[in-house]
Amino acid sequence: MQSPRYNILLLCAAAALRTNTVSDHIRAFRQYSQHKYTIVDPLAFDAIGPDLDAFDCLVFHYSVVISMENHVPASLRDKIRRFKGVKVAFIQDEYRFIDRQNAALADLQIGAIFTVTNSDVTRRIYRDTFFDKVRFEHTLTGFVPEHLLSMDVPNYSERPLDVSYRARKAPPWYGYFAEEKWRIADRFAADAAQYNLVCDIDTSETSRIYGGSWVDFIASSKAVLGTESGVSFIDFTGDAQIQVERFCAENPDVSHEVVRQKFLGDDDGKIVIRVVSPRIFEAAALRTLMILYEGDYSGAVKPWDHYVPLNRDHSNMAEVVSVIRNPSKAQSIIDRAFHEVALSPAWTFKRMVEQFDKVVDDEAQRVELARNAIPGALDPLELAISTRGLELTARGRYLEEHVLPVYNKLIEDHQGLANAYERLATDHQRLATDFQRLAMDQQSLANMSIKRFAYTWLRRTLGSVKRKLTSPLGN
Repeated sequence: MQSPRYNILLLCAAAALRTNTVSDHIRAFRQYSQHKYTIVDPLAFDAIGPDLDAFDCLVFHYSVVISMENHVPASLRDKIRRFKGVKVAFIQDEYRFIDRQNAALADLQIGAIFTVTNSDVTRRIYRDTFFDKVRFEHTLTGFVPEHLLSMDVPNYSERPLDVSYRARKAPPWYGYFAEEKWRIADRFAADAAQYNLVCDIDTSETSRIYGGSWVDFIASSKAVLGTESGVSFIDFTGDAQIQVERFCAENPDVSHEVVRQKFLGDDDGKIVIRVVSPRIFEAAALRTLMILYEGDYSGAVKPWDHYVPLNRDHSNMAEVVSVIRNPSKAQSIIDRAFHEVALSPAWTFKRMVEQFDKVVDDEAQRVELARNAIPGALDPLELAISTRGLELTARGRYLEEHVLPVYNKLIEDHQGLANAYERLATDHQRLATDFQRLAMDQQSLANMSIKRFAYTWLRRTLGSVKRKLTSPLGN
């Protein structure tokens, strides 16, 4: 018997849609699910005004921080508390403000949670008794972007960059494990010089790349660096983050090791989250060689089969470089990663959505859902049961398809303005330096003028004295 089609409200943060992994994740629900979706930013919910009673299921996307009122306003929280349908939350960044997050999940009576934590630590993070009755489903931070699989990419030997990489420098309160993301960059870039590798490796915030430019960047590289995603410190109260950030602001040159010892102590490493990064799937799909620190990577990739393992002390750098410079050997690893990882159904958005649909079906039975389903004859985008509902939903659809792209464009423009401002600031500093140099030159010219005047005056004076001394007596 075919499962019923439910009306699902998916709450996501519009500002996050500029990131490929976020937009791909959200798009997958409409593309593969058997259910019908309205996608709304919680901050726009009151303006759009859909009736929650028109929905069978409510889903928090991981782009929404469920515990923060500037993500989920109080007026919407009240409605969600009263909502009797299925409630699901996708959660990531499960390492900060955990107590606040868990309290919000309990307050809103979330029945199922999709978590990216490793199964052995999940209930050590979701430790309150409320979660005894919550269904936990383990998922990934990202999946294979299927539109990349058919993309025409340059051949290995034609790619101008040998190795590329981008990463943020995680703050010390993430713990030692999170530092691998930028330590691999610093050390590899330093070692690469002696091998004359052409690299584009950067961990500065201004070097971030988004959208299609990011895809082009990876496709222009023979190889990319990578590590597992994760943290080794869980900040349950949020106090560690506040204390560390204040201390680092007052002591900008202090090392991460000193900060971790001072504020994290023995708690650093007690709970470790280590999972595969979406970048692994991007690289596999774009046929780019992966150079990774060894790890489990959620079981997605294996050393030498799908990536070149780099020792954490980089002691096998020569071996890694020899693979980069051996197109045949590199291509064999690339091909296996493409066929066994990128093309595997295990790592697809389709598989993720199938898992989600199963959870919704099970939860609907558990809560004995009184369905508000729209008759199947209606268009899938008509997600309400009244004339007023259709009107409001149309406004929501308009927001999603017309307003949000403009909003995202404004964000991109803002970033462009920020970059332009930074360039202007640099130019201003350069002009200030030039002005100072000109001022010094002007002073030098002035000094030269004074010297010239003094010399002229002295020459004239001495000339007069000389004439008097050499003239005949009596004249």
